[in-house]
Amino acid sequence: MASKIQESLLRQSATVLEEWAMMMIDEPKGGLETFADGEEFLIVEMPFLCDGKPAGSTFAIAQRPLCNIVFENVLGSVEGDEMTDVHRSDAFRELLNIVTGHFVSDYFTDDAVVVLSAPTFHVAQRDEVEKIVNAESAYLIADEQPVVFTYRPN
Repeated sequence: MASKIQESLLRQSATVLEEWAMMMIDEPKGGLETFADGEEFLIVEMPFLCDGKPAGSTFAIAQRPLCNIVFENVLGSVEGDEMTDVHRSDAFRELLNIVTGHFVSDYFTDDAVVVLSAPTFHVAQRDEVEKIVNAESAYLIADEQPVVFTYRPN
């Protein structure tokens, strides 16, 4: 049975991926094993405050193919150059920004004052990802690529 956090993350991330990033969504049959072996992970983290106190961070975790699709669907193609992690970072950080806005509006009370921090982006290996995800993480398949969203409260 999904927790309130996981239900909210699944609902809000699926909505944003479908409506904003124009992607087809499926639920995966598994967790991290749905990701490609041997490929690096791209991680975006967004800390935020709720009523003036640190409330935790949301995370989006994927691999380069998903970030390429998000960039192309939302920002267009890269003119004359190969797509870089700078391009992927722009698109992936904006995706988490929107998902987090939807999540905090859904999960926290209407009268809560939430302040989002700027999202950070970095490349990681599977062992770091395993330390971030938890039982409440929301795994999805977007345009045949795995992605996971996580909330880690303080």
